[in-house]
Amino acid sequence: MTTVEQKTSIISDTKTKLVAKLQESGWGEVLRLFLNSSDFESVIQKLYDEVKMDRRFTPGLKHVFRAFEQCPFSKTKVVMIGQDPYFTPGVADGIAFSCGLTGKAQPSLKYMFNAIGSHEQDPDLTRWANQGILLLNSALTVQMNKPGTHYDIWKDFLIFVIDQIRSKKDDVLFVLLGKQAETFREYIESPILGAPVYQHQIISVSHPASAAYQKAREWNGGHIFNDINEWLKSKNLGGISW
Repeated sequence: MTTVEQKTSIISDTKTKLVAKLQESGWGEVLRLFLNSSDFESVIQKLYDEVKMDRRFTPGLKHVFRAFEQCPFSKTKVVMIGQDPYFTPGVADGIAFSCGLTGKAQPSLKYMFNAIGSHEQDPDLTRWANQGILLLNSALTVQMNKPGTHYDIWKDFLIFVIDQIRSKKDDVLFVLLGKQAETFREYIESPILGAPVYQHQIISVSHPASAAYQKAREWNGGHIFNDINEWLKSKNLGGISW
């Protein structure tokens, strides 16, 4: 097998494995058009090239779609978007803000827990995802120790995810944390030609990492947890047990 054939085979196998991970939760069908497109092959190609150039990234491929695996499409009622996955090796677990691999909350998550009113919470946020919160970052991967490096790789995919949610579900709350997440506002607000006009809400606050960077006593976006539950209850969607 030639080098080109090996590369094509690796990319094809990777794509097959990633798509398979999305079937049980319903996201495989929802995202089918993108997953079968050359755009998705381009995403995998770019990640493959990163590895070949010895630019390691996180989380590992087996965790990249974990947010979708743990938050079924049918249950999704909140989409929370942050910035980068944790870029320290071995920390990001595929669910934004979650620290399930280490069992130790990172500074951003500590500020979130403090805002909720509990210092002793399980840093694995699978429980939030299982309750219908799709916890995404503005890129699903990041080069280790180099924040902001994979935004362009994942932008089209995330726009597609947003469009599918907006066109197929009513009453979804989008929570944008930080300036990078705010760049997706235009895609949430813009009309989709030929799609139903569903009602969605946006809450926008600073990213907790900004409070960590400034060594602030509190994160000024901490009210979002009450705001999320108030909005959900107003839509008879039930609250989140944080």
